[in-house]
Amino acid sequence: MNSSVTIFGCGWLGKDLGIFLKNKGCTVAGSTTKQENLKELNEAGIDAFIYHSEIKNIPDKYISENIVIAFPPGKNGDYSNYENQLVGLLNLIGNKPKRIILISSTSAYPKSSGNWSEKSEYQPDTENATCILKGENAIFNSFIVYKIVLRFAGLIDKNRNPANWIKNGKSTLPGDEPVNLIHKTDCIQIIEKLLTTNFQKEIFNACADEHPTRGDFYKAITLNSNIEFGQDSGIKRIINNAKLKEALNYEYAFKNPISFFAF
Repeated sequence: MNSSVTIFGCGWLGKDLGIFLKNKGCTVAGSTTKQENLKELNEAGIDAFIYHSEIKNIPDKYISENIVIAFPPGKNGDYSNYENQLVGLLNLIGNKPKRIILISSTSAYPKSSGNWSEKSEYQPDTENATCILKGENAIFNSFIVYKIVLRFAGLIDKNRNPANWIKNGKSTLPGDEPVNLIHKTDCIQIIEKLLTTNFQKEIFNACADEHPTRGDFYKAITLNSNIEFGQDSGIKRIINNAKLKEALNYEYAFKNPISFFAF
């Protein structure tokens, strides 16, 4: 893969994505909000620079033909400025890029039962979901030719292990709900494939194939069959990944979230 990519947000996902693409032969630039992160990113082969919502100019050398926006939609649960931040970034990068991929979230879908696909009709049921959808629309309203919104399910890897969320063998969450998760390895491989496509305006869900219940999932990854959960909710919320699999002929590296943490 011989192209240039700028990753806005070289954090948990963006940094490893940058390293992966660099090893594939890409020229990679990447942003961070913290001065102290520049050295580490540069040593990893990422041409690092500072970007945050207060920045008024981005040097041309950091604006590549491909843009990946991988920063979170808000801080401390406040997504209210997400649309404005994306519009501001789009104004700074202008029309030089030919392709943009926004890392979005399946939190855009309602927290209710359903097999939620990109064609599902619904009204957002939280303020955060509304803000996410407004941010996605800002990308689609840009003048960049190839525009992709990639909605990731819950992001997991060995360093982001949900087992750490179990305290004293208890969880307040319902154990009967199916989980919708995706491993970082699949995230990175999917983004790489999308960087070689010419989709002009598409939304894709990205989520592991299988959806064990939260109870089965947590008991398996903690090796503790005695975890206590909150009252069952009856909600069967599934994120449908069929569109992306067909469009990219993609097979997930981690089909079942339980296999993420196989012992």
